[in-house]
Amino acid sequence: MQFIEQFRSARVAGTFYPDNPRVIQKMFHQWDANAHPAPNTGKLRALIAPHAGYIYSGPIAHSGYHLIRQGEFDTVVLIGPSHFDGFEGVSVYPGQGYSTPLGDISINTKMVEVLTGSNLVEASKLGHGQEHGLEVQLPFLQYFLGNEFQLVPLVMGEQTLSLAQQLAEILKPLINERVLLVASSDLSHYHAYQNANVLDQKFTTVLTTGDTSRLWEGIRTREFEACGYGPVMTILEVTADLPGKREICILDRRNSGDTAGDRNQVVGYLSAGIFVH
Repeated sequence: MQFIEQFRSARVAGTFYPDNPRVIQKMFHQWDANAHPAPNTGKLRALIAPHAGYIYSGPIAHSGYHLIRQGEFDTVVLIGPSHFDGFEGVSVYPGQGYSTPLGDISINTKMVEVLTGSNLVEASKLGHGQEHGLEVQLPFLQYFLGNEFQLVPLVMGEQTLSLAQQLAEILKPLINERVLLVASSDLSHYHAYQNANVLDQKFTTVLTTGDTSRLWEGIRTREFEACGYGPVMTILEVTADLPGKREICILDRRNSGDTAGDRNQVVGYLSAGIFVH
């Protein structure tokens, strides 16, 4: 494949999160001071993190990202849903990388070439234009990992269990302890505070079982909600076959009513880590 010679510029800096690097750093420092200790479990292999504006979901995302240590991972496979573009399969940005106010992140072109060698993943700007689901995760990764890691930015144009399983099969041979998987997803949308908590707790309960068939059923029957259920199912499928004992830990679950005040119509957020020991 041919890579276009450019980095994707930050599109939601100044709206979803600050466009000033010092303000971003200050925000993270404040969250650092309130961070909970790491769970006494195995090696972190994957994260689920929310993707709303930082005033809403930033503290919840931080609850997962603060477990990462600088230099711990060489590559981050970041998977998100498409909020704006409809397309089949999975897209990967066809440029050199992504940019944020904290700097540039280069794409792991070798890994991308393997992925685009399938019929499932296509190098395309579809899903990467105004999409915020991936971008808002990047300053967290830069803050905790530094800018030395490489990125594999994937957007799912469709979200089905079948597509998640197919993508997982392509990813499995590429995953090792130096590769972190991140699924970008919020939970329920625009319910009253108490109703949202009920829905989000149901999702959380099923998530901790790791059962993607049950998760898919719950999404289809509207038993619970998650806008990035495809990415979540993908990382569950990938990590199911890792050697060792897998543990899915809920690190934080709140909603916008907890962080931004209005409880009439809230959006749910979850931070979860997948560990293997």
